[in-house]
Amino acid sequence: MLARLRAVAAAGRSVGRRHIGGFAAPADAAPTVAEKVVNVVLVDYEGNRHFIQGRQGQTLRQACEMNNVGLSHVVVSNEWVHKLPAPNDQELHVLEQYVPEEDRSANSRLGTEIVLSKDLDGLVVAVPEAPPVETYVYDHDYEDDGDDDDDDE
Repeated sequence: MLARLRAVAAAGRSVGRRHIGGFAAPADAAPTVAEKVVNVVLVDYEGNRHFIQGRQGQTLRQACEMNNVGLSHVVVSNEWVHKLPAPNDQELHVLEQYVPEEDRSANSRLGTEIVLSKDLDGLVVAVPEAPPVETYVYDHDYEDDGDDDDDDE
């Protein structure tokens, strides 16, 4: 019996399979969801850190939107900027055209152009203060003049 178990175990090793509870998992199994998760730290303009998770292949903006954070412009921290591909001409044009000069830096990037990968797990980006959102507050009160148009008949 012991010899048979050793033979089965040796056969399992030779084909690259591992036996757990009677089930064999192939050596080249598809990655799990946890293996595809990329963690990102967003630092807001007050210095608060917000931790979000995205998946490999998503853009930073897509990951943020999944976590109910809307952003386009980010400033990549110095220790991470060299791990990203250089911005292309179109990205630089958009940054120059639409991001105020006081909010731009040498590390400014668009979240739509940063594609998440496991190499970027732990990425730290700052989210500059967004411009104030103008909202319209309706403050007119209608007064009832007591005149009902329906009673004229």
